Amino acid sequence: MPAAPDASSVSTRSERLLRRRNKAAERANDIGIQARLIAEHAGHLERLAAIEPAPSAKEGAPPMAKVQRICERFHTVARQLRHRHDGRATLEVTDEYDVQDLLHALLLVEFEDVRPEEWTPSYAGGAGRMDFLLKREQVVIETKMARAGHTAKKIGDELLIDIARYQQHQDCHTLVCFVYDPVGLVANPRGVERDLTRQSGDFRVAVLIRPT
Repeated sequence: MPAAPDASSVSTRSERLLRRRNKAAERANDIGIQARLIAEHAGHLERLAAIEPAPSAKEGAPPMAKVQRICERFHTVARQLRHRHDGRATLEVTDEYDVQDLLHALLLVEFEDVRPEEWTPSYAGGAGRMDFLLKREQVVIETKMARAGHTAKKIGDELLIDIARYQQHQDCHTLVCFVYDPVGLVANPRGVERDLTRQSGDFRVAVLIRPT
């Protein structure tokens, strides 16, 4: 007959078994805690997604940053359009209507609702039409083109009238005045920009003379 195990051997095995059970219980507890934390975190993310949906890639940049980038690249695009395959017909930017046509196309790359020639409130006895309204973003874009006889002083005077008029428009919180100066007729573009760029309460004016 096999010898009966002594008391110390039985005690050692019991202790080992107990330790294994305790470790298993600890692991199960840790797994349970982790699962609960993951579930709580997932629920938190779902609540945030419901309240603040993540912006799409198209909506990622602020509207003003998109408009400014378009204005910064406008001359490069206009110059590239001159070089068409086999000398095909193209858009030559020679006046403000050409500026508006090309700018309209570029704005549609970034914005879905671009409204051309919206009426502006009456100012100094007459109403006018704005060039472009981004209604959702509450941004108005006014275009000018520097040319012979239409240089810095005249452009500045026109922009001052535009600023006073657009400040009364309910959909205009930001006015962007884009002056296209392809041959550098404005002698001090940065000075004109500094003189006319301003913030008045909720109404912001940004003047961009490009290229420079």
